[in-house]
Amino acid sequence: MTEKWATNPELQGTSPVRNRGFFDIITRMDETLEEKVPTESLSTGLGRLGLFLLVIGLILGIILQVVAFIPIVGPIISGLLFIPLITVPIIFVVLGIILNLIFSLFIFIGAKIVGGQGSFGNQFGASTLILWPSAVLGILIIISYISFFVFSLIPFIGFFFLIPVFLLTTLLQYLSTYFLIVFVKQVHGLNTFKSVVGTSLGMALMVAVVLILGMLVLGAAFSNIRNASPAGLLGLA
Repeated sequence: MTEKWATNPELQGTSPVRNRGFFDIITRMDETLEEKVPTESLSTGLGRLGLFLLVIGLILGIILQVVAFIPIVGPIISGLLFIPLITVPIIFVVLGIILNLIFSLFIFIGAKIVGGQGSFGNQFGASTLILWPSAVLGILIIISYISFFVFSLIPFIGFFFLIPVFLLTTLLQYLSTYFLIVFVKQVHGLNTFKSVVGTSLGMALMVAVVLILGMLVLGAAFSNIRNASPAGLLGLA
């Protein structure tokens, strides 16, 4: 689509991006991403993501600020977050941007390994186009996991609800994976097979790094505990 726009004299001076509906990112994901990816950048992605996280953080901050007035849990919340209405949005924005950048980096590496052509800026900016469907899916997946756990605790009757809840959870996980694969395919100009492989490689690399870092942290923690023990202080450990 963007190639036709660039070579057609009648379309010069106009934008290759058509005005699309709110739900087109889901119902016409391929077309929407194909049109919008060329105009996406790291700065637009950071701005869009920052605004999204700020709104979510403010909503959660308001809720926690109200809860902080409850005598039983108020001191705990205030002690951890000081003023939730201020600290929670800041934490959400900073931590959310860092985690999204890290996740995007691993997906970018995986896509490049299989021959992806997109830039990191295009990828990160375009990833924020699917923020709201990804967020909705994430919330639904969490709710389904909680429902599965709750029904598993109910004798007899709960068992009959486990199968539909499990199927719903599986469907939501599939949709989440589908969004990511289509996204990588469009951003990096890959076929479906390479998109699946690249996405899988990126996720595997991320898990491997997290496990390695986790083992290093645990090893350092155990080493400090051993050295701080009486036996360690006496040189017996």
